[in-house]
Amino acid sequence: NSFCTLLVRKTPSRTMSKKTAAAPAQEEEWEDVEEEEEYEEEEEDTTIANSDVIMRYKKAAQWTNETLTAVAAMCKPGASVKAICKSGDEMLLAKVAQAFRGVDKGIAMPTCVNVNSIAAHCNGTEGDVTIAAGDVCKIDLGIHIDGYPVMAATTVIASDNGEIAGDDASGKAASAISAGYATMDAAVRQLRPGHTTTDVATIIEKCAAHFGLQPQDGVLSHQLKRYIVDGFKTIPCKASTDHKVHEYDIEENTVWCLDIVLTTGKGSRLKEKDMKPCLSKAAIDGQYEPKLQAAFEARGEIEKRFQYFPFSIASLENPKARLGLSELNKHGVTLPIPVLYEKDGETLVHFKSTVLVTPKKIEKVTGIPVQKGAPAPAGYADEELAARAKLPISLKKKKE
Repeated sequence: NSFCTLLVRKTPSRTMSKKTAAAPAQEEEWEDVEEEEEYEEEEEDTTIANSDVIMRYKKAAQWTNETLTAVAAMCKPGASVKAICKSGDEMLLAKVAQAFRGVDKGIAMPTCVNVNSIAAHCNGTEGDVTIAAGDVCKIDLGIHIDGYPVMAATTVIASDNGEIAGDDASGKAASAISAGYATMDAAVRQLRPGHTTTDVATIIEKCAAHFGLQPQDGVLSHQLKRYIVDGFKTIPCKASTDHKVHEYDIEENTVWCLDIVLTTGKGSRLKEKDMKPCLSKAAIDGQYEPKLQAAFEARGEIEKRFQYFPFSIASLENPKARLGLSELNKHGVTLPIPVLYEKDGETLVHFKSTVLVTPKKIEKVTGIPVQKGAPAPAGYADEELAARAKLPISLKKKKE
């Protein structure tokens, strides 16, 4: 409620006697009164029940998919990971510059190309990697429009023509790529009202076992919200993990980032090595007031340009940003995102899709077709698994 002082006019009654009517006109009087004005502010609907929100998600998804396709095509023998990721980020920023003036928009996940045993969060700025023929490249990136984030990841085998051919087509990496793509398709179909997060994790684990792979422990899928890429509602890559997470019901009008990482190894937790973090993000609950001017300026740049989304440390424009970031990291204002590794010699594949669960259907809005030349995945022998992997994406009830 707010109050404002109004000038209120005191008007004679419209019903007047003849005597009153004949009387001299009364001098109009004005007085200051305080009048309470009721303002009922409509709370903005930031869910996908709002068509404007869906439009933002879908446009961000279109640009994300276009960029993911282009970056995958850059993963050729002799290419530099640092150069590819720089081009990917430039492409993402060019896309979001096309429309939606006056709203926050930008990168929700900086372009990363993780080669072979490098599992996640490498953009080459802390140690460049030159891609060789046959390398397994896991590409991860994302965009947000007005704070609504979408992300995507895919895995390709590096080749001159962008296709899997020759000995690579019959190798374990090509089979793992097909398996990862099929597992994602099955998992998406479990994101339906009436199911739980455990149901989704169980399907991921069963599909991986069918293909002779292990889901990577510690990898979580998250419910997405405005400005939030790592919401508290999560889905583990396997239901039997020692890292227990709370079970939630899948609800309509929610958005999920389904993150699937499969390995030929044991699926143990990924490790850090000697490469310094390439990425960082602001902590939602960071309360510390910086002491150093460099830290104060770095925090201001991060808040203005990146909000709570991951960012490439190399993209900070302030020349003293790294010095400032050190203080911010120390006091939990920012969180470095480590480069993670799988054991050497194992094959790791990564697929990530943003999924809208609407009242009518399950809609996977990010993700690109599997690399050309990938072998067809082996059919499911287990009847229940086969049935669940083919659940319809339509949520409309059939008329009886």
